[in-house]
Amino acid sequence: MKLGCSSWSYHRAFETHKLNIKKWISICADDLMVDGVELLDFHLNEPGVDFKELKNFIVTKGLTISSISVSNNFGYKSMYNE
Repeated sequence: MKLGCSSWSYHRAFETHKLNIKKWISICADDLMVDGVELLDFHLNEPGVDFKELKNFIVTKGLTISSISVSNNFGYKSMYNE
C-alpha cells in the first residue's frame, strides 16, 4: 500500500502564509515520508510557481503526484441564475 498527503490537509497553514507549496512538499517527503501528493489548484497560485519546475522538485524528493484537484463553484447558486 502507498500513502499520500493532500495539500488540503495543510490548508490553514497555506491560508495564513506559514507554508508554501515547496515547503509542504519537503514536509511530505522528509518528515511524513509519504509516497505521493495531491495538489489542490488554489495552493498553486503563488507568484512565480513554474509547474515544470515544481514537478521536477516533487520527483527529486522521491514523490509522485497522485492527483491535481481543481476547484469549481458548480454547486453554488449564482445570483445570475435567479
